[in-house]
Amino acid sequence: VICKLQALRSHTGSAEGGIAASLGNIEKDCWQWHYYDTVHGGDWLSDQDAAKMLAKEARDTVIELEHFGVAFSRTEDGHINQRFFGGHTADFGQQPIRRAAYAADRIGHQILYSLWQKCIEENIKIEEDIYVTDLAINHKSNSVEGIIALNEKSGKVEKICARNVLIATGGAGRLFSTTSNSWDLTGDGMSLALNAGLQLEDIEFIQFHPTGLAHTGILLSEAARGEGGVLRNCKNEAFMKNYDDTHADLAPRDVVSRSIVSEIDALRGVEDTTSNIDRKDCVWLDMTRIEKQHMLEALPQVVETIEKYAHLDPSKDLIPIRPTAHYTMGGIPISLNGQVYKLVNNKKQRIIGLYAAGECA
Repeated sequence: VICKLQALRSHTGSAEGGIAASLGNIEKDCWQWHYYDTVHGGDWLSDQDAAKMLAKEARDTVIELEHFGVAFSRTEDGHINQRFFGGHTADFGQQPIRRAAYAADRIGHQILYSLWQKCIEENIKIEEDIYVTDLAINHKSNSVEGIIALNEKSGKVEKICARNVLIATGGAGRLFSTTSNSWDLTGDGMSLALNAGLQLEDIEFIQFHPTGLAHTGILLSEAARGEGGVLRNCKNEAFMKNYDDTHADLAPRDVVSRSIVSEIDALRGVEDTTSNIDRKDCVWLDMTRIEKQHMLEALPQVVETIEKYAHLDPSKDLIPIRPTAHYTMGGIPISLNGQVYKLVNNKKQRIIGLYAAGECA
């Protein structure tokens, strides 16, 4: 494993709210409902074969992560606990359902450390502070031959030969001034593919998370609304019911983000009281109805972030939020088993030995 940072500083650690999986630990659920929600949430633009695979395999994947040591929050009888999340429904869109398996609001941190420990157990070598500059691809044989990398510790450029290369470099959220992404998410994997003569797919699709902390962009997890948080405009009106009367504040992220912008455009926004910016380009996140002790148990990172960066008490104060660039939906084209391909005369041509996974794909 080659990392441009220390492995445990990877952006996975910033994932907060939970993972969708039809475990059915709290209420009846099935993968078909999860499949429908995934395709519906993508406005029917998703790769439906990939969405089906995601929905069918999510349950076993979450259980595998539990076996790796991820400390999920538990029900009283010891099962993995689940909470409401935007866009998760029962009976094909009829009513919200508790589908997100979570670990308080630090699920990414738990996964990152558990997978790192699993790598140590399996004697996987992790090379840190090495920045990959180029993919070595033989275009005559359509195969990967390795990578070129800058060793940041020695300052030397090195070649690393490999018959198989997996790109898992994350997204490109730093394109935006208001973003939840850390400073290292600069689209490196996508850049490597382009520079190697490959293609990118659907790169115009960027997911915005509805609840970035005002102008900092720092993420306030969707779990805040899953636990009872409500979005309000300058009239103190809970406006999401006007845009989605079924799911309200638990509508899919794109619906909620667009609704917030619509409120701001209609001059119903509020000022960011935590900064010296005097534009009314935020709305309120109201968490005051969540019991404080429950808030500290279920949303410790959200509370800590608000107290540290906004100097507000979410149990008493309304929190200024606005949409923040969150997830790069397009990327390197891959097949269902992660193999990178390029289109030649409208036919998929596989790059032998080259794979991509996660947000860069």
